[in-house]
Amino acid sequence: MGIAILGTVLFTMLGGGVRDRFAQIPDIPGTPPSVSETLREGLGAAIDGSAGQVLVTLRRDPASLVSDGRLPQAAAGFLASPQAGATLAPYINAAEDAFVDAARGAGFVAEAFVLLGLVFSFLLPKTVGSPAEAGARDGTMTATVPPAGGRHATQEKER
Repeated sequence: MGIAILGTVLFTMLGGGVRDRFAQIPDIPGTPPSVSETLREGLGAAIDGSAGQVLVTLRRDPASLVSDGRLPQAAAGFLASPQAGATLAPYINAAEDAFVDAARGAGFVAEAFVLLGLVFSFLLPKTVGSPAEAGARDGTMTATVPPAGGRHATQEKER
């Protein structure tokens, strides 16, 4: 259950962080605003859908994301062009920053789980010794009686 919660925190923070950061990036100069919006949506979906794993591919070979089906076919020409790297740099940097923030948030949630576990461990009842010693303290005595067949069974007797 803890991994599910941490994964949910990571994905939620990554998706929101990417959208917020991409919205702050100005439109690509010399292109209609729809091109920048398509790029934002496609990159955001690819990053969110892969939990950030696509960032390495985006840096090395952005055109391969079209052949993988992660970005629309209309972006293939642009992504294969020499200016794609410079144009994508702010998006990649923004996505990496969002990933770092999301990982940090998941780390803080994990830390909270550890601290809660520590607090609750101090609330556990204190038990010392074997069950026989515990029985001697509370007035019962534990004895082991071998039944027929060779197995042992524990019976409690009053003192």
